[in-house]
Amino acid sequence: MMKKLAVWMLILCLPAVGAAEIAVKGDAQNDGTNQIVRFTAEAVEEADEKQDEAEMSEEEQLAQQTLLLKVNGMLDMRFSQSKAAELYERAQRQSGGQLVIRQIPHGYSDEKVASLALVWEGEHPDGSHGCKPYSLALNLETGDEIATVDALFGEPEAAVAAMEAIIERDYLEDMNTYIEVAELLPLPRDCFSFDEVGLTVYYGDERYRTFDGQSGYVTFYWYELAQYIGEESPVYALSRQQPADAETIRAAEGFFGEHRLLGLGEPLGKAMEAYGLTDEADYTANSILYPLELPELRGCFVEIPKYAETETEDTPISAVRHTRVSWHGLTTGTTTREEIEALLGEPEKTMVYDEDDAADMMLEPGESLLYTCSNFVLEAHLDEQQVLSCVILRTEMPE
Repeated sequence: MMKKLAVWMLILCLPAVGAAEIAVKGDAQNDGTNQIVRFTAEAVEEADEKQDEAEMSEEEQLAQQTLLLKVNGMLDMRFSQSKAAELYERAQRQSGGQLVIRQIPHGYSDEKVASLALVWEGEHPDGSHGCKPYSLALNLETGDEIATVDALFGEPEAAVAAMEAIIERDYLEDMNTYIEVAELLPLPRDCFSFDEVGLTVYYGDERYRTFDGQSGYVTFYWYELAQYIGEESPVYALSRQQPADAETIRAAEGFFGEHRLLGLGEPLGKAMEAYGLTDEADYTANSILYPLELPELRGCFVEIPKYAETETEDTPISAVRHTRVSWHGLTTGTTTREEIEALLGEPEKTMVYDEDDAADMMLEPGESLLYTCSNFVLEAHLDEQQVLSCVILRTEMPE
């Protein structure tokens, strides 16, 4: 018997027809081992005071129903939802909690675009087994599919070349021992999703597989791709950087994005549980440094003191650093010292790192500008070319 443990909704805001809009509901069913997600599109009435006065014409009703049929058909076909339900039902008839099918969803939507993806583990519609990704991106102004990553870029070949260079720099050179297969190049272009963070490209397990059988994916931050995205792109608005804002920086809490559990003062154990932090920590002169292995957190690290008196899992995070970030006007690899000082003023303190000092602190040789903010000390670390290399949030001013 199916047991529903979670129900969630993505409001896709398909083009409004008359007094209604279209929503896609994702119904997740989970028995603790197996999981499926069924996407369905439906009409949702707008919460508007004038709604009662506005009645849909027959033409508008027909257009809406046509759109619903189109979207539901695309969802059913792309994600093989009937077959997935059959596989899940089979799992419920079996004893022992064996894995038959597990789908991990990814989703984003706004008034113009929607992006859905499933990483599907177990048995697939064609009878094969393994871990494979499936995706569907929609232009919500037309209802049409965005079929490949090329459609996102004004210069697709240049964009793909840039992404492949990032893969070589940030992924292939740092692949750890938990990866069984890592054939990441050339970049696949037809299975992807996007959200506020950036563009994610998915691989089948025949090309990118961990030793536990999971297929992999790579995320590119929007700031790394923005120069290739023109105003006509369906992701143009998403790809624009946050505006430079000194007040927002100074008043920010001690974490990047929405990742509170990776924030200053949080017990390391909570971050480990939520984000699967690697046990292969690195060491600076005075801290233990844990890299984030999730592709959407590429370049992010958390630190705890090296000689803390508490158990490792109970030790509060003392610093969060990011080497691949665009944060309220601070963009690694781009922002210069002059721009930082124009934004934040003269630093309260500066620290110079020669090659030995930098190696001890796992930074590039260069100089750090330090500012006391409301909830942390900001360390903006520059490379030898005086360009921002790393943004660090600390609980206290370093000595």
